[in-house]
Amino acid sequence: MLEEFAAWWKSYPRKLGKHGAERRWGILRRTRSVEELTAARDKFLAAMSREKRPLDKLPYGSTFLTSQIEDWLDGNEPADTGGYRRLGDSRSADAIAPGRHPLSNLKLEPYVPGVTKMDWGERKEKTS
Repeated sequence: MLEEFAAWWKSYPRKLGKHGAERRWGILRRTRSVEELTAARDKFLAAMSREKRPLDKLPYGSTFLTSQIEDWLDGNEPADTGGYRRLGDSRSADAIAPGRHPLSNLKLEPYVPGVTKMDWGERKEKTS
């Protein structure tokens, strides 16, 4: 089984978290074949390539095997892969119209030393 993992790992581009990935591989191999796991990895990498996602934005091998591979097994491909968003991308935060950002209505009060804010909005002077 270690040889199977070594071959799978050799083709995964972000080689961090190998120990955790190897442990998870052993768990997945109880119910999945090498071919299924390899096909899921290949579909995932093809989708990341289409998104032109940089290598440093790919999940560690252990993270992929632990929390993301299930999305790619059984012929599935997630509708939304989380999309890598570059500056200028229409989905990125810099493309949101002014005043339309979800946090634009957030009211922040300045910090005033010696004053605490009570539950109902009233202010009370601190007594040492």
